[in-house]
Amino acid sequence: MSDSLAKALRFIKELQKLDPSLTIACAHTLLLAAKHEGRTISYIVKQSSVSKSTVCRYIQDLGETRVLKRVGGKGPAAGPGLLITRDQLEDRREKEVFLTARGRALMAAIEEIMGRP
Repeated sequence: MSDSLAKALRFIKELQKLDPSLTIACAHTLLLAAKHEGRTISYIVKQSSVSKSTVCRYIQDLGETRVLKRVGGKGPAAGPGLLITRDQLEDRREKEVFLTARGRALMAAIEEIMGRP
């Protein structure tokens, strides 16, 4: 197996530790949010290949609470707490996206994996 494939597998394993149900598309949104931290959701949508509603749902799911409710329970399910949004000062209709401390730790682990041979 090539070095690149081994890195890709380690990357996926790191994400699965966090949440086994995390999709590749959701992980893509997380990586875009990390790369463009502090940018608006609209900016992240422009960098993505999915709709604004999908990106918004992924960002919320990567926050403290998920969009979908718990199976058989009431109220929203807990999320992994990797992202947080804040109202943009110039336009309160827009939200800026930031990594939480947990999100920064995950990105550091991923960068370490990708930097290893």
